Formats: sequence, structure tokens, C-alpha cells
Amino acid sequence: MKLVLVCCALATACRGASTPAPATPASPSPANTSAPVRPAAPAEAPVEARAPAAEPAKPPPPADASAVNISEGAWKISRVISLGSAHEMTNVPATTECLTRQKLVPDAAAGWTDKVACQDTPTIAGAEVTWSFSCTNATTKIEGNGPLVFTGKKVTGTIKVEKTVTEGGGVSGVRGLMKVTGTYVGPCKQ
Repeated sequence: MKLVLVCCALATACRGASTPAPATPASPSPANTSAPVRPAAPAEAPVEARAPAAEPAKPPPPADASAVNISEGAWKISRVISLGSAHEMTNVPATTECLTRQKLVPDAAAGWTDKVACQDTPTIAGAEVTWSFSCTNATTKIEGNGPLVFTGKKVTGTIKVEKTVTEGGGVSGVRGLMKVTGTYVGPCKQ
């Protein structure tokens, strides 16, 4: 603040300080006839009262799986799929899969009777993992999205799924849930 006051005392108009600038004579004095006389600018709010300039928004940090409570290694994964209004239940044979902080989600294609190619997209926010996937073949598209909760040596999740089949010029779709449970069984086999 001292610097602002010193600068203001030397200037003919003070901007950003709480003390007004010294008055400027209404007519030029004989000692200073070359400079035109300007009226003093109105005083603005003190510097301390102004809001600081907002910094540009920073992009979120890259996903960090270090907060996920997972025991890395082999996991026995079970899925129960419930599709349609009748909630037709399908128990999928359990699979054993290697899950790590680099691969936090099970194989999306496991358990579907349709042979499909899948794209998995896990999203990590702190200790939470959201599993999104899209699986397709010539006639079928299966999409899913939902949370997986890891608690050390157990995982649970309820994934919303939608299955769309295109056959004979027609399209049919069904929605449902896939309940996922898993248990850590030991180190991954090489």
C-alpha cells in the first residue's frame, strides 16, 4: 500500500488508492504554462476492496487409481443379468480375471451369448470407479454404465445395460441391469 500512496502523491490523478489526488490549479501558473490543465479523475475503490482477477479454469488432473481400494491380482467375477420387463435372469458362468490399477474393470464380453467386440472405458474419481462399455457385432449392440465399488478383496456393482438387436430390417431393444460381484483369489497367473 505504501507504494500506491507514494505513486499517487506524485501523479496528477490517482487511480486505485483510497486518498484523493492533490487538487490541480484551475488555471496554469506562470511557472508551468506549457502543460494543459486536466481535472482530477474521480477516486476509485481502494485496491484492497477489488476482487482478485479470476484464474483460467484448469483441466482436471489425469485419472489416478491409487485411491481405489483394490487388491491387485486374480479375481473371480460373477454376473447376473436381468433384462426386459419380465426381468429374465441370466446367471453368467463366473470368470477369473486379472484386475489391477491399470485394468480396473472385468472383460465386458464375458457372459454374453452373442459374440461381441467390446470397448471398456473406466472412469476414476477418487476411490470410485465407473464402468462404461460398448459391445457390438453385426446385429447386436450392448451398452452399459455403472459404478464398481472395491473394498480391498471384494467388488460389487450394478450396471445399467441396454441391448439393441437389428435383424430382418427391424430393431428391438431391451434394458436391464447387470449385477457384478467379485472376490480376490490370489496373484495373477502369468
